[in-house]
Amino acid sequence: MAGTGKAALFDSLESRVLMAATVARPAYNTGTGFFVSGSKVYDANGQEFVMRGFSQSASWGNTINNWSALAETPKTGANVSRLAMSDFGISYSPASRAMVADRMIAEGIVPVVEDHDTTNRKDVASLNKVVDRWLNPANVAWLKKDEKYVILNIANEWGPVTTVWRDAYVSAIKRIRAAGIKALVMIDAAGYGQDISSIKQWAKTIEAADPQHNVVFSIHMYGFWRTSGAKDVGKWSATTGAPWDIKTELSSVQKSGIPLVVGAKKGFPNFNEFAMWSEFLVSRKLQLTRTATNLPPNSTNLMYTLSISNLFGVELWNSYQAAYPRATTITISNFTYGLLTNQLGLFYTNISSSIVTSNVLAGAWPGRDNKFSFKVPQVLTNTFLTNSSYSFNSNKFVPIGLNQYEVEPNFPVPNWYLTLSNRMTCLISEGTNIVDFVLLNDNLNVDLTSALLSGKDPFGNQTPFGIRGVWETNRPTGGPTAGVLLQLDISSGETFYAVSQQDWREFSAGAPNSENDKTNAMRGFREFLKLPPNLGGSALPPNNSLAMQAGFSPAAKMSVVSVWQANDPLVHYHVDDLRFEPPTTNFFRVNQPATNIAPATLGDLNTRYSPWGGKPNSSAQLANDYDLRVKDSSVMTSDDWHFPSNKLATIV
Repeated sequence: MAGTGKAALFDSLESRVLMAATVARPAYNTGTGFFVSGSKVYDANGQEFVMRGFSQSASWGNTINNWSALAETPKTGANVSRLAMSDFGISYSPASRAMVADRMIAEGIVPVVEDHDTTNRKDVASLNKVVDRWLNPANVAWLKKDEKYVILNIANEWGPVTTVWRDAYVSAIKRIRAAGIKALVMIDAAGYGQDISSIKQWAKTIEAADPQHNVVFSIHMYGFWRTSGAKDVGKWSATTGAPWDIKTELSSVQKSGIPLVVGAKKGFPNFNEFAMWSEFLVSRKLQLTRTATNLPPNSTNLMYTLSISNLFGVELWNSYQAAYPRATTITISNFTYGLLTNQLGLFYTNISSSIVTSNVLAGAWPGRDNKFSFKVPQVLTNTFLTNSSYSFNSNKFVPIGLNQYEVEPNFPVPNWYLTLSNRMTCLISEGTNIVDFVLLNDNLNVDLTSALLSGKDPFGNQTPFGIRGVWETNRPTGGPTAGVLLQLDISSGETFYAVSQQDWREFSAGAPNSENDKTNAMRGFREFLKLPPNLGGSALPPNNSLAMQAGFSPAAKMSVVSVWQANDPLVHYHVDDLRFEPPTTNFFRVNQPATNIAPATLGDLNTRYSPWGGKPNSSAQLANDYDLRVKDSSVMTSDDWHFPSNKLATIV
């Protein structure tokens, strides 16, 4: 029967109900974990182990998200996770590194632990520093404890394409073994992890220096690798043969008996963008009452209304020239938990979720030159709060249909603060195979009082003159706010604050159907207030009501846009890799649509998409458009990457 955690690592992980033939551990290998025999890797049970997995950050990025992501790894079908560690993040100390590795082991995933601080470094001192870190007694202790389950990838992409790489790793291997660490060691190729010539020339020397003879080498196939038929193979360097033909070089390495791990994938559609619009509509209504029809009002009642809805859109992109040849299924789910608080504490919560599945037929996902290469399955809407009125007396929202005005002599301004926690998953699959998987957890905090009710005009200079100041909170008479007084002046048709029927419609929660209706509403309200007609106006019609609502109810719509976009459609690890700016706040008129707001670009190239040479069809030139430190030379499209195509989440 399959076990759990460590016990499951070598049975359920590989679905090995019927165990294949095993290979005996070589006599010279005295370890208990993974081992190399010939050009193949075997697990502790002596069964061939083919690595299928991906890298995960245990250093940069949001520490909470990085830790949470570890538990999601088994859902992808991976059997290994390459954990990028450093001296910060969730791997800042030996204890935290052990905790991360043990978490993966508990999930039934083989942890390939690597130190990322040598990336693209060529100095021996940087490699020695990383080895020193691994040889910290506390690190040695857990590497020994977890020897059966862990693979030690000493350093990420370190070394020049010279004998310096060879000699430094010979020294590193000897030091590691002298410390009693017998786990399988993985060593990245020289030259940014790409140079196959370093492995072909010196891998056997490094392996021979290891008393355990337990080393596997890794090649990172990106800018310097080509598929069959490429015309520039070997033309960059007569010494190393770069760029290299994949089939030729892998065949050569296989014949030489060098164990090799290849990491990269190409040819798949990918997650490209997630956009969330949190839309808020607030209004303030006034009701005046009197005790007799021949008297002016003696009470002004107040009501604030609020509605909140969240819209979510996910975009996938086939960034390659050719249409994707196979059928895929896109599954998107979104879970939202929100709460509203004020000075009295929590007073409203809501949980909502939604899921959408979309099937794409074989050959029906076109390549990048077609606008339909961008797939936006459906924009989902979760209503957090239906249009409701807020009760100051009971500190809660009530249905707006109750028309619940409250007598509030001090004309208070609400304190509303929203916290929204969102969890989105996006899965592209082919049957049981994972094409792409993204999980985003994030929080949004919005101070609605500051943004909408704090006294500033949400629309700034775009606010018509007669309406400016309707949200002012200063109290010129010590009673109602200046905004409430202006609302009464607009509703009663005071000529200094003349508002057109169009502006009334665009800046009020309710609007008359015509200019004539607006005029009649204002004249009726003037009579209710026992005000005389405006200069030159006719006598006001009688009004026998004891209660009347002010016709103009100022309203403002705000949308807070949170966007996660891939810069490179092939690269997305965590929220911090995808979020390129904080949420943006936009204000809209009541009848103005508020979807796909910049910087959201659903259905088009991402705002931050910037390959070698800059964003296509853009005249803007940025300082790093041709910066080799952050971009790969001449890689202007996904097709310009040259590494194995259409291999589903597999490292061979």
